Amino acid sequence: MTSFVTSAAIFLLLANICSSVNVKVGGHSFTLDEVKELKNIPRISPRNYGIWCNGLPAKFKAACFAKPGEAYAVLTQVAGHPDKCDVCAFAACFGCWSTK
Repeated sequence: MTSFVTSAAIFLLLANICSSVNVKVGGHSFTLDEVKELKNIPRISPRNYGIWCNGLPAKFKAACFAKPGEAYAVLTQVAGHPDKCDVCAFAACFGCWSTK
């Protein structure tokens, strides 16, 4: 009985780890759920990246200020279409189930 409980616990832990999808922006990574919170990101011009970065939640600011153009492109794509991240349709997504 103990081995069954141990095996079940290990299986659940691995399933949880394997099912977490992350989004990479430069050297920073965020969970897909965190990026989904940004689904209403306004469309901006490149000259306004600094203003846009300041308006993001604190956890995104370091990535945004390091590479504002990349951060804007990745976060808007993934937040707008998070279902595509689940199947690794975006190169920035990792830890997902690929259908390729």
